[in-house]
Amino acid sequence: MNRGPAELSSSMPAAARAEAIRLLLAFVRAMHIHGAPAHRLEREAGAVATRLGIQASFFSTPTMLLASFGDDDATAETHVLRVQPGAVNLGVLAELDALGAAMQAGALPIAEAQERARQLTVPRSLGSRWSLALAGGVASLSAAALMGGGAAELLTAGAIGVGQAALGLGGRRFEAMARLQLVLAGLLSASVAGAVATQTPLALTLVTVAGLISHVPGLSLTVAMTELATQHLASGSARTFDALTTLAQLAFGALVGAALAAHAGAPLIHTLAANEALPATAAGLAGGIAFARLLEARRADFPVVVAAAVAALWAARFGESTVGGVPGVALASTFVGVVGNAFARFRRQAASLVLIPGILMLVPGSLGFRSLAELLAGDVIAGVSMAVQVAMVAMALAAGQIVAHAVVPPRRAL
Repeated sequence: MNRGPAELSSSMPAAARAEAIRLLLAFVRAMHIHGAPAHRLEREAGAVATRLGIQASFFSTPTMLLASFGDDDATAETHVLRVQPGAVNLGVLAELDALGAAMQAGALPIAEAQERARQLTVPRSLGSRWSLALAGGVASLSAAALMGGGAAELLTAGAIGVGQAALGLGGRRFEAMARLQLVLAGLLSASVAGAVATQTPLALTLVTVAGLISHVPGLSLTVAMTELATQHLASGSARTFDALTTLAQLAFGALVGAALAAHAGAPLIHTLAANEALPATAAGLAGGIAFARLLEARRADFPVVVAAAVAALWAARFGESTVGGVPGVALASTFVGVVGNAFARFRRQAASLVLIPGILMLVPGSLGFRSLAELLAGDVIAGVSMAVQVAMVAMALAAGQIVAHAVVPPRRAL
């Protein structure tokens, strides 16, 4: 007769139970640090706890983790972990997926699994700073191309993207710069775009948004909608307000930067034709390579990440041409989710390698930034209209993911 987790937990020796709890705490901390959302983190941690024979429940928010161990509410052992919102790291998420699979298969001793989980909580070297700066430039350049920019827009956005990457590296070394990073990012993008526009015709809004593409929280907003839709209300609400705060800081910095640039002279505005300088597929390919570096994917996973980004772009174009609008976004999101879960099942790797870069190609981050910028500039009607569009697109993306998980259930949470 098989015993449930509660029976196993009560019969487990105290020393072994303590080791298992330490392993679970290290595991959930590592998942949180490297960007696992609440609904995935809690599901994965719960599955591992069940395999270890521990009765456990987990509660995740962007700044706190709660873990309760025991089958009696009155005597349960509860741990509170204060954590900082983590950036997505595809390389570590892939390693955590493999670690979780090994633990559920019983292929690792608890002590070894605990040491591996602990190592995954230690910050890693960023690797070559030059490649990171180049990836920031390529990400902004490809965003400008996908929004229909010409040669001047692509070059300017690319230069701003390099500057944003350098600003991010400075924020890792200096705490004061890190706290001001979003405001400085908005200021840098708008002021450089405005200064260039005094010398050559330029689509100012496009370049400003493309220069900020690595900061706009479209992915966070989509994750927030998914968490809300899956009843993770605390985490989803906190993540939504965090995304709005990020957008507000970017927009404020951009307004200051635009005001500074105005002293250099009147801008020469460029009226664009779609995809003037770079075909959409080439832009998607470049963007996928940039995302793979910025999200710190392992080199072996680069082809998967790039293919996911390009496939998501094609899916978005197909959805737009067939049903259009919000339904087209939902269709593209469903395609990305189905492909991601199928990939995870057949290749036995983390679905995040496909889902995250795919969703990044679909997120409404630029609309969110423009909405806040319009509101801060005093155009309430335009700002509110764009904000409604952002909410609808984010909900469509979340709905698409939920439908995809019903059509092809995920192999594992990550």
